[in-house]
Amino acid sequence: MKKNQLLSDISVSTAQAILNQLSGIIVFFIISRYLDKAALGHINWALAVLMVVFSILGFGLEHIAVRKAATGADPGLLLQSYLVHVMITGIGFLGLAWLAESRITSLRQDGHLFLLLAIGQCISFLAIPFRQIVNGLEKFRALFVMSSSANICKAVLLLILVLMQQVSLNLIVEVYILASSVELMACVIIYKVQLRLPLVPGYDWKQYHGFLKEALPQLGITVFNTAVQRMDWILLGLLSTAIVVAEYSFTNKLFELATLPLLIIAPVIFPKIAKLFADISQKDSDVKMAYLKVLVRLEIVVAVFVAMAVNICWKAIIDPLTDNKYGASTRQIIFVMSFAMPLIYINHIFWSILFSQEKMKILLLIFLATFVSNMAADIVLIPFYGAAGAAFGFVLALCVQTLLYFLQVPSHDIRKGVFHLFPVIGIALLAGFVSQYLFGFFLWQLFTAAGIYIFLLIITKQLLYTDWQMVKKTVKPGNLINQIHAV
Repeated sequence: MKKNQLLSDISVSTAQAILNQLSGIIVFFIISRYLDKAALGHINWALAVLMVVFSILGFGLEHIAVRKAATGADPGLLLQSYLVHVMITGIGFLGLAWLAESRITSLRQDGHLFLLLAIGQCISFLAIPFRQIVNGLEKFRALFVMSSSANICKAVLLLILVLMQQVSLNLIVEVYILASSVELMACVIIYKVQLRLPLVPGYDWKQYHGFLKEALPQLGITVFNTAVQRMDWILLGLLSTAIVVAEYSFTNKLFELATLPLLIIAPVIFPKIAKLFADISQKDSDVKMAYLKVLVRLEIVVAVFVAMAVNICWKAIIDPLTDNKYGASTRQIIFVMSFAMPLIYINHIFWSILFSQEKMKILLLIFLATFVSNMAADIVLIPFYGAAGAAFGFVLALCVQTLLYFLQVPSHDIRKGVFHLFPVIGIALLAGFVSQYLFGFFLWQLFTAAGIYIFLLIITKQLLYTDWQMVKKTVKPGNLINQIHAV
């Protein structure tokens, strides 16, 4: 490994996540400000349905491709199988969508909105194989451009429309399609020209069959995981109004944008955990789990701090940016949803461990239980509490998921790390309430809460000096296990 290669990878991943988040924020605030709540609800509901559909069509191949590329599989053969799969399934779905729209009048509302958004999503779907293989090969600079091109294109084009005062639902949909096309072209050009990876002609059905068979256990995992992320949007559309969908989807989208730290480390951490568990020995097992226990605790600290900061700043920032549409009206929703933030971080580590150990049946059952919990909670709560009920159902489903992961992860040490969640959340709630009692201006509240939070974490030993030593050791070049032993 090159000197400081890990730091370089994290820096590139950080830049990618920040740029994507910034572009996403620009896009989301433009469409939230310039579309009425009903139009925003319609477009977000359609995108939620398409997200679930294309996750099903992906057949769980995304993470399989990353793992196989990271462990030395031939990129050309991987791309062969993966690309043909997304072409057949994606174009087939567009045919079904067109047929359904031609026969169901309600699907032709807002100028063929659903079909046009489906076309844009299908184009992005075709770009996924290139990105996933490049991710597995740890070519993070190339991945940076591949993953950022669509969001940058959307942001630039929508800013131009704002300056021209031409923002409309139809033009927004056209921008989405154009951005997806730019993304696909960027992926193909970088993959072939810059990285000089093979676009192998011909096709090997036996290779595809093996790839598909390996991904089969991951299909249910992917479907249920995506459904948990968007089923609340879909059920709100079916059980409530477009305005309620707009308020909830707006809050949920910004909640996802607030997971920036996880987006930074996830593309770097997952391939490394896959390698960490590729050849596990009893001698190193306890050391690895002790390291992951520290990682769980540190991610809890980061996630809870972000959730606290979001709640403090929410109304003061969101209302001016959305012309007073989504700040005060969604404050209760974001507060409830904030309790899911640390669970997402914890579950990502647990998922990475179990996936690296190829425990697909266990993962499938966990995601099935999470999906069922979410569906049941939403069906009961949405009719009575609307968007707040959907938020509570989302948190409840993630609690179920965390508990099931907790029972399956093969080390008592790493399970103990989860219990840090309770004191850290208590500290954050105390810091937030004290800061709001002392000050009225949100920035003073934020600085005060941050100081109280860090101080209490240190004196309660939720943050330790050895944590910093662990971080410094593990980012140095060399074998990860050797670095951990040195702490």
